[in-house]
Amino acid sequence: MKIAIANQKGGTGKTTVCITFEHYLRSKNLISLNIDFDIQLSWYNSWLSATTEGEEQETVVSPADLNKSKSILQQIKDYPGIVLFDLAGSIANNNLSHVLHECDLILCPFQYEAKSFASTLTFLTLLEQMHVQASIVTIPNMVQSNVSYGIKEQVQAEFKKYATIAPEIKHWVDMQRINYTNINKRVIENTTPTFDFISENFLLNIK
Repeated sequence: MKIAIANQKGGTGKTTVCITFEHYLRSKNLISLNIDFDIQLSWYNSWLSATTEGEEQETVVSPADLNKSKSILQQIKDYPGIVLFDLAGSIANNNLSHVLHECDLILCPFQYEAKSFASTLTFLTLLEQMHVQASIVTIPNMVQSNVSYGIKEQVQAEFKKYATIAPEIKHWVDMQRINYTNINKRVIENTTPTFDFISENFLLNIK
């Protein structure tokens, strides 16, 4: 199963979702193949930093050039387990589009603010126009306590036209600057309901 964590807009906490979701999968004995296609390589660099600091890692995150995505996808086409992709950039990029078309599930983090809403809605609309067949789940991420119920309702009403809405991940101090060395109990408790929802609805047949 190929899963992309993707959005056109930066700053939505995509790297945080990559790190914590991969950690969640391992806690369920689901070992994923992890590929960072994002040009900033934030996911890979977080893993690399923990590794070079002497922390023994139970996983590997591999950096990859999006321009070589077709070749990489060909190499992993028969991989029997879960493949996680970190994706970013314009959906007009043919290489990004190619990866999205190969995915079974797209996880799209967003935040309740105007630019994130507009960019995410554009992203979801384009996925539909491109006839991407993957299931799509939007993740309200790093949600501030002062976001009104009305705002949440309005945003979710639009996104539900294109995607499933996962339970939100709250904004806590512990969630800032997440890396492979500081995934503590509070972080796990904050993200588990979101990932349980995704697992129960989309990953039940994965072993």
